[in-house]
Amino acid sequence: MKILHVPFFAFLAVAVAATAADNPYDETADAKAEIKQALTQAAITNTPIIIVFGANWCGDCKMLDTAMKHGASAPLLSRDFKTVKVNVGRCDTNLDIAKTYGVPLDKGIPAVAIISPKNEVLYVTREGELANARKMGDQGIYEFFKRVTTETITKGLAQFDEVRSVAEAFVLRADTITYRKHTDFTGVPADTLQQINATLDNWHGVPSTLKLTETKVMTSTEYETFEQENNKDIPEDMRSAVLSAIRWNIKPDKVIVFTFRSKDPNDTNTIAHWSAGAYQTNGLWYFAAGYKQ
Repeated sequence: MKILHVPFFAFLAVAVAATAADNPYDETADAKAEIKQALTQAAITNTPIIIVFGANWCGDCKMLDTAMKHGASAPLLSRDFKTVKVNVGRCDTNLDIAKTYGVPLDKGIPAVAIISPKNEVLYVTREGELANARKMGDQGIYEFFKRVTTETITKGLAQFDEVRSVAEAFVLRADTITYRKHTDFTGVPADTLQQINATLDNWHGVPSTLKLTETKVMTSTEYETFEQENNKDIPEDMRSAVLSAIRWNIKPDKVIVFTFRSKDPNDTNTIAHWSAGAYQTNGLWYFAAGYKQ
């Protein structure tokens, strides 16, 4: 049997490294200073911040940390957010920070708050949505972040040509991720928003039997006239009900209307329209959410 003589400090170094890997929350960190530094950096890049509240004794916190670093959520979060981890110990540390952002730690940890570069609260887990991260698994955590970031983080587009390109990518190639990123869902009722998200999750583009024949850009007024014209064959009382049921959460400045017809040359009756409304504010364009009431 060979006897290996290995210096004690080598074992110590391995032990320290293993402990650091297993303990994602720095218990000696100045959380307030880290958030302040993140806000300074975020102001330059206009990047929102995810503040994660957790502890090293918490298995669900470790699961969430692994998912955010190496799981399906990692590309989304590293690309669009800055992350700050706040140690809460046995719910006896940094409680003032959690209170500042309205995070109810009594609902369980891990918990998150998403804030803007201006330190505005955009989202908070108020019902322990991540407290069972181990049961949720990597896919469940990814679905959570995909939904939450879509609902709370909206990026504006500098040029209307970009708006048109995103709309085309959505309708023709089913690029729902980019479309969601630039859509403002402010004011949409919760149950309606759930329906919209379900529809987007199941959107695979226009049927292969149809072809794009025309694209028009209209004002809101022109679009209303267009809709009335398209529904002119419906009885007047029903037409009014149909048109009054259509809502925009924010009135669009422009509406892009895509017209599709059948690829079958013998089918001259099939026609379908898909529209996307966009509004401009502070020099940036955002999609408005159109839905039926």
